[in-house]
Amino acid sequence: MSDESGRFYARHWEQLEEWVAMRAQAVATIDTTMRVAFTDCPPLIAARAVPNLDLSSPRYPTFELYRASWRSISIAVQWQPQPNGGNPWPYVGIRTHSGAARHKQIADLNEALQQEIGRLGWLEHKHGDPFLCWKHIVPADGDLFNLGNLCRIELENGWRELADRIDDLLSDD
Repeated sequence: MSDESGRFYARHWEQLEEWVAMRAQAVATIDTTMRVAFTDCPPLIAARAVPNLDLSSPRYPTFELYRASWRSISIAVQWQPQPNGGNPWPYVGIRTHSGAARHKQIADLNEALQQEIGRLGWLEHKHGDPFLCWKHIVPADGDLFNLGNLCRIELENGWRELADRIDDLLSDD
């Protein structure tokens, strides 16, 4: 720790500790809001979608939409309810399964969807990440209780923009 960092901490340690405690509370609220949004909710507007809520991973709860013909890809929302580090905001994007992001078909699919991904404002993936692309959902007004609804809207928009196009691209094989 540099001298300046140490002096800053010494002057502000009480407030920093208060902020750390607030993060844990905020992350717990985000987790609860997301679980409610995707379990106790009206059906999504997603034509021919198979919905799947997977809460088996405590580190990465996931709600995804896919079609039966899609073997290793979905349009999903995922969040990380750990209070100790990382970006607390949920993200929506194209998710691959079982290392599928490394397969040529998925790489080709990602490349073919660049126009749609751009319209959605979803970011490119990091190497090795199971999401081909994603967008963090952050409530502009800070309303954590509306966050689940914002994620549902983004997921529905992604489905409308991408589902038929993914069908077309996967059926070309």
